[in-house]
Amino acid sequence: MSALRTWLALAVTTFAGLGAGYHGYLQTHPRQVVVVVDSSYPMLEVWPQVASVLDDLGRRRYTQFFLSTEKSVVHEWSDRLQTGRITPYAPRDFSRLNGLLPPAANAEVYFLTNAESALTESFAGWHVIRLTRPHSSN
Repeated sequence: MSALRTWLALAVTTFAGLGAGYHGYLQTHPRQVVVVVDSSYPMLEVWPQVASVLDDLGRRRYTQFFLSTEKSVVHEWSDRLQTGRITPYAPRDFSRLNGLLPPAANAEVYFLTNAESALTESFAGWHVIRLTRPHSSN
């Protein structure tokens, strides 16, 4: 029985030490997530979904967020995803998008849009969250 207690104490201590060490590492080296929201006029039909997707992404621990639309930067690196007052307007144009984003080699990029695949295929390595219009029950 003594060997079991010793083994159990050692296992718990090791697990707690590794957990505390990883927590400390993530506190000083947070993940970087770039979130891009398509704010073009065609997004109007799915706009109510944007807030809930941003809330879900914003719940991540140990993360710094950079938020942008295809037109302008909403906020630079922050511990919270602060949506500000993004509203859909103007035609869809992704040509300036890469110039707005920060140089972050290890950052994950999430792109919220309802554009068809042909318009987003040039964003290789990005997580494209394609929003679709809810089906009506009529």
